Amino acid sequence: MSHSEKDSTVLRVGSVVETQFGTEKVVDITLTDRKHGKSGSSVEHLNWELVQGGWAVVDLDNGHWQYGDQISPAQEER
Repeated sequence: MSHSEKDSTVLRVGSVVETQFGTEKVVDITLTDRKHGKSGSSVEHLNWELVQGGWAVVDLDNGHWQYGDQISPAQEER
């Protein structure tokens, strides 16, 4: 697996994602203690399978937040 393929399977703080608010940068990721929970542990990176499975809350640089299954990887970095 190439470095870029490996990186595309992980959401990281600083990643650019598509949201209902447009293209935004991730400023914090919380691995929640239950699916669609609001509390848990802050992490620097998380596998996209867990993110899109609803096990993450993602804070965005626009001041909003989204559950992990509400976002997707952006096609281009900002």
